[in-house]
Amino acid sequence: MNIIDLSVKRPVAMSMLLLIVMAVGIFAAFTIPIDFLPDIESPIISVTTVYSGAGPEEVEVSVTRPLEEGLSTVENLLDITSTSQEGYSTISLEFEWGSDLDQAMFNIREALDMVTSRLPDDADSPRIFKFSSDMIPVIGISISGIDDMATAYDIADSQIATALDQIPGVGQVNIVGGTQTEVHIELNQNRLQAYNIDADTVASVVSANNVTAAGGYVYQGAYQFGVRTDGELKNLEDFRNIVITYVDNTPIFLRDLADVYYGGNEDNPLQFITGKGIIDESATQTGRPSVALFIVKSSGANTVEVGHLVQAKLDELKRTLPPGVEISEIMNTAKDIESSINNVRNSGLQGGLFALLVIFFYLWDWRALLVIGLSIPTSLITTFIAMYLFDVSFNTVAMTGLILAIGMMVDSSIVVLENIYRHRAEGDGKITASIKGAKEVGMAITASTLTTIAVFAPILFVGGMMGQLFRDLVITVVVGLLASLLISVTLVPMLCSILIKKVSMDGFDTDQDEAHYKAAKHRWNDRILHRVDMAYKAGLEWCVKHKKTTVFGGLGAVIVMLVLFLIFLPKEYMPVSDDGQLTVTLIFPQGTVTSYNEALTRNALGDIREYFGDDLEVMSAQVKATRGMFGAIRNNRSQLRIQLVSRDERDRDITQLANGVRQVLSRYPLEYRVSIGSGRGGGSSGEPITMQIREATTSTSSTTQPPRLSP
Repeated sequence: MNIIDLSVKRPVAMSMLLLIVMAVGIFAAFTIPIDFLPDIESPIISVTTVYSGAGPEEVEVSVTRPLEEGLSTVENLLDITSTSQEGYSTISLEFEWGSDLDQAMFNIREALDMVTSRLPDDADSPRIFKFSSDMIPVIGISISGIDDMATAYDIADSQIATALDQIPGVGQVNIVGGTQTEVHIELNQNRLQAYNIDADTVASVVSANNVTAAGGYVYQGAYQFGVRTDGELKNLEDFRNIVITYVDNTPIFLRDLADVYYGGNEDNPLQFITGKGIIDESATQTGRPSVALFIVKSSGANTVEVGHLVQAKLDELKRTLPPGVEISEIMNTAKDIESSINNVRNSGLQGGLFALLVIFFYLWDWRALLVIGLSIPTSLITTFIAMYLFDVSFNTVAMTGLILAIGMMVDSSIVVLENIYRHRAEGDGKITASIKGAKEVGMAITASTLTTIAVFAPILFVGGMMGQLFRDLVITVVVGLLASLLISVTLVPMLCSILIKKVSMDGFDTDQDEAHYKAAKHRWNDRILHRVDMAYKAGLEWCVKHKKTTVFGGLGAVIVMLVLFLIFLPKEYMPVSDDGQLTVTLIFPQGTVTSYNEALTRNALGDIREYFGDDLEVMSAQVKATRGMFGAIRNNRSQLRIQLVSRDERDRDITQLANGVRQVLSRYPLEYRVSIGSGRGGGSSGEPITMQIREATTSTSSTTQPPRLSP
């Protein structure tokens, strides 16, 4: 007894088996995470080293070259490139696609341990950075409404970031902007000379007095107690009372040599925000000072779920913040992902509904519609099990694969259903018709399904980023087709043996003329289908009688369409999606001071806001932008994040607005880059070719004098 006989003759057993599969599939569906794109891991690892105060040439000689020599021995390394700029060195290591990057990072750490001792004492320890799509922030918020940026940073750090860190699925919370309070020690040069003390001595003594260390153990009876010496300095008086040295048995305190006071960390980036509901009497068009927080999910967490939890926690925190403090959302990838997934899901539901309507139009039988209607969700739910096992998330690529599969899922079931209909019309009983109808076409639908799978399956073996991107689509299509094949030879015959009644095919002969067909009083849809059959029959007869014209005419049409396709169809790496997000990078000449960059950035912020008008939702600006989200600070760069209102609320599309921003920035004496999209997937910088021409030197410093800022 094969699977078709078993399905028809043992409907209860087969039903229970299918119910078990569906229960597992539904459980898997609620477990699968939701994301915008598959987890794409680029085979590039960066090593960044900060060497404050050093010029590009010094960074290259003292930091970059020793690190390159040590890192060049790492296994599976394809290419190594480095950039030495003022204050930091960046080395990018490119590996072969498919390499184990975790092992590569371990090898890099070992290589760095061998050469770190050769670095200058003032250089920071090298930081290793591996990019993953999981590192894109889920939500970005801005804290504004407080003039004192030190207080704003303290609120963001101690109240908001601490609360958000405790949310399940949150990996880290990164704070950008604000002022971190720190102790400033301003030495008096005359007093140092009078006591014959140098600055290094003061620094080493202060450091030695600000230490908490283990102090051994104390034993009391059968118990052992650990002892620690608490040498951490608590306030300004503790610093001022540090004894630096003795002169003639007289202690020389730090207060005798320097002024000690609280100050702000000037190395932090500056953050500004503007947009709807943010401008008030205390803020200008050029933005309100703020502190930004970017929430990053932990690896494998559900982006949408984390976004909802973060949003709920923020709503709770808003009620506990001091009066006047405002929390504004500057980016929300969770909301964008949910919207994109919902759009794709709705498209799939509409496609499935239209497929059922087309089937009903042809068969005009609610029983047949029920058979096909049950086969589609059963195949989809079975596919969810494979998605769970292969770590495939609900993303736009996987959902697109499911939509493609829906259109092909019904093919096998329709073929089986139609053949069973034919046997019922010929007088076979329900059981016999269901078994014979399914067996007769079983080999044909298997060959058809495997042929389609043979088109998609090779994509699994494609290397590089495209292989990672389309892996989820291939898995969903292939598994969906295999599931539909299984359903078509199990569920469909079983349901047909129960539901399909005896049908009549009288009067459906295409040899009948129109008059005889109308006299048979068939339904309106049957009359339409009969006309289609007659037109197809006439066309087929013409093609058979004119073989050469048909063959060469069809071949010529294919060639013409192919040429038109190659010439006129636009080609690009990824499509531009209008998600209402723009990223603008402003690049100033090397060596320009922060105050100049801040002034120009805020002027540009105001001009861009004026250009957008009501199309702008919120826009934030970061002066001294970081390399990527968590890289080194670059003093000569600013970055603007722009969130527009939804597409249906504005007349201009994202490309028009991006070109308008370029026109606005063309009046400024700086370089700029305008990127379309949120960085999760589709998007474009708008520049088809980017070229950099440099001198034959590794130095990236510039002798160009910054232009004067007009009042």
